Amino acid sequence: MNKIALFIVTVFCILTLASCSDDLEIGDVFEDELPTYPGISMSVDGEAYPAAATVIITNNSDRDIGIWNVTDCWIQIKMGDEWYNLVSKDVVTPGVHSDYEKGSSTSVAVNWSARFGALPAGRYRATQYFHLPDEHDDYVMAAEFSLE
Repeated sequence: MNKIALFIVTVFCILTLASCSDDLEIGDVFEDELPTYPGISMSVDGEAYPAAATVIITNNSDRDIGIWNVTDCWIQIKMGDEWYNLVSKDVVTPGVHSDYEKGSSTSVAVNWSARFGALPAGRYRATQYFHLPDEHDDYVMAAEFSLE
């Protein structure tokens, strides 16, 4: 059911936002290493679409994690050997916090069309910040995908 809903939303976004791919604004090169945490990962489940994808968040660590606005991720594009940040449109997010218990794996439908528009063909990665309870540091998980 989740994949059918994602497909319907994706088709709607593609049809209504197809012209947005011309507005893709590429920002600065991302020169840092992603601050990851052992045992926590994100991967694309199946196929990614120009406006959305379903990702699997896997927490095989020994800690619970928290994520703000899990359905709203950041996108980077790979050009040559470098990753570049895409410039985001101004978007207001609802401020929803989600907890993911240690040992869990969760499927989440993410949609970046409001923030970046429909993406043209290329190599991308969706990034999502998360935190551990009782810590102030943010970590990042990323899921790479290609659009043909």
